[in-house]
Amino acid sequence: MDASPHQRDSGRGRSCDNRMVSTSAEGWYPRSFLLTDIVDSVSLWERDAALMSEAVARHDAIIGREVVAAGGMLVRSKGEGDSSFSVFGRPAGAVAAAMAIQRAVGAETWPTALPLRVRVGVHTGDAEPRDGDWYGPAVNRAARLRALAKGGEALVSGVTAGLVADRMPEGGRLLYQGRRVLRGIERPEEVWELVTADDPRLVTMGGVPSQELPPALELLADASSFVGRTAERDQLRGMWQRARAGQWLVAMVTGEAGMGKSRLVAELAAEVQSDGGRVLLGSCFEDLGVPYEPFVQAFTADVAGLADAEVRRRVGTHGRAMARLVPELAPLLGGGDPGVAAGGVADRAEVYAAVNDYLCRAAEGTPLLLVIEDLHWSTPTTRHALRHLARAGRRAPILVVVTARDYGNAFELLDQSGVDYTPVGASYGAGRARKVLGLAGRTRALLAHLSTTGKPDASVSASRAAAVVTRLLRRPSFVIIDYEYVSLSVFRLAGSRILHPDVIPAAAFKGVAAERLVPFAGLKEDLSFAGLDVAAAPAHTLAIPDDLVRVLLRPAAEESHYYREESGRMARELLERLAGEDQAVLVFAPRYPRQVDDLARFSWKNEPVVLERAVPFVSLLKGVDLVISSGGTMLREAAYLGLPAYSLFQGDIGGVDRHLSELGRLQLLASPADFERIELVKAGPLEPLASHPALVDELAERILS
Repeated sequence: MDASPHQRDSGRGRSCDNRMVSTSAEGWYPRSFLLTDIVDSVSLWERDAALMSEAVARHDAIIGREVVAAGGMLVRSKGEGDSSFSVFGRPAGAVAAAMAIQRAVGAETWPTALPLRVRVGVHTGDAEPRDGDWYGPAVNRAARLRALAKGGEALVSGVTAGLVADRMPEGGRLLYQGRRVLRGIERPEEVWELVTADDPRLVTMGGVPSQELPPALELLADASSFVGRTAERDQLRGMWQRARAGQWLVAMVTGEAGMGKSRLVAELAAEVQSDGGRVLLGSCFEDLGVPYEPFVQAFTADVAGLADAEVRRRVGTHGRAMARLVPELAPLLGGGDPGVAAGGVADRAEVYAAVNDYLCRAAEGTPLLLVIEDLHWSTPTTRHALRHLARAGRRAPILVVVTARDYGNAFELLDQSGVDYTPVGASYGAGRARKVLGLAGRTRALLAHLSTTGKPDASVSASRAAAVVTRLLRRPSFVIIDYEYVSLSVFRLAGSRILHPDVIPAAAFKGVAAERLVPFAGLKEDLSFAGLDVAAAPAHTLAIPDDLVRVLLRPAAEESHYYREESGRMARELLERLAGEDQAVLVFAPRYPRQVDDLARFSWKNEPVVLERAVPFVSLLKGVDLVISSGGTMLREAAYLGLPAYSLFQGDIGGVDRHLSELGRLQLLASPADFERIELVKAGPLEPLASHPALVDELAERILS
């Protein structure tokens, strides 16, 4: 069976198709994850271990039977505690299994003093198969939904609910529980409870929210409690009035997480509805990655209430493209080849035309507001389609409002410090091609910025784009490098002078002329800590009891060109070890949001603390007892301060790290067997190295000369 990117469930009761739920990373298909757990199992085991053992055996049999019957695969019958983890190729199968499990558990006569109660979480998203298991944001979100559930409840994510709304198991219904914040996850979730058709709450609460306004927007919209944002509201209202008059407009609402972007747009949507407009909603999801996903969601919701003739009218001559975009329409429209995401330029043009024409026909007689949430998590196909809509310039009463988030820990720290700065460029991610594109983009952006501010006399940085721009402007560039195995090709081509600690031999900088090398006594950290009163800096406050050891862990820089998978594997194995420590608490400083997902794989004696905001480095290091990292600046800073520091880095060990190791300030861990060397004890007084206090002045003189 060809598992196309948009294939939807077409039935129940099949065995799991290994081409759709495989342990291979080839291809793409959203998996559905079902996680279960027995509530209060520890106390039941303590009451009577023999009876609980019999009850758990029955429980395991129920889980295994219902998962297989619904077409799933039981990946782990025993996770942490008395939990289970199953994966499905079809979201309808996962929901059917969840409902069947709760029915069977509720009907069973248990030998224990109290009946077993099971909680279930179901989510659909992309994940990484590795070593017979699954990893990724989707698994983490399913685990958090399970933790949110009470005994006897099965909670379903908004993604899964949207995919199965028209394919519910017999007697099953979805009851909306609202937008909920899941612990450790930045993006809130639209949570639905799986209930039976006779659940009285379906009558009192109305079950599914009114379809006149998309549920997520209806939940947020409440003009009576919405205050402020007058200028922004007036601006959006003005754009709606212009769109209502026939002008197709696109608006972007940006800002940090939690600042109220969705709430602002929800208020606009409520006003549009009251004004006689039609509101469509589509969202982008970090862990799903479906091509054109917000358009798929919006069109799927729109056609649900239309007669077949009206659907055909809106689709027009684009039946083939629309059937591929929204597979549910294939029986009505005919055809529908799989693989929209893999299509070439002609295919994309066909999809763009289909989206454009559908929206125009949908807006005939009724002005239309299309809301696209969380563009920062969108796929390239979505962004390209949106760009096409913005440039189409057609006359139609349509307003497209897009929300997106600002990113950047460096920006956050600068904001906290009150520093005036200009952001230039962005990260393009991992891979040689992406890094080349990123360098080109940042170079153009920096040149444009300098065209308004004036040419510099020189540049001092660690930035390749700055080195290239300085070369183009025929100015000297100086680059500070304290790891000799970074790629030097751009700096060589730019003719940069490389400032480096003298513990790194000149011969390590291969291909760089001797006259371009400027060694200095001391370390880069002598520059970082120059002028800082370490003793006066306050320790970062962490909600951790004073008697517990605070372990700061910084995982690997997975998008760096020198990253090796062994470093990531070491970090994950250490997480498993730390999870069982009852005298220590993990303080997790992720480099990328996806790295938080690994925490959900383990059962923790003490709940980890995840740093969700940037923290000044001295305060952070003073707030913990030891630092473990897969290399990087934070690790060297800890070693410089005299804080116990351990390196998980499995690449080429640089001269600075070897120097710090020889001084006894950094422990280099070569394998999981070396974890025994990690001492989980409270930190003593800091003893900064201060190897060259006058380094700033010395380097300034050498640069100016």
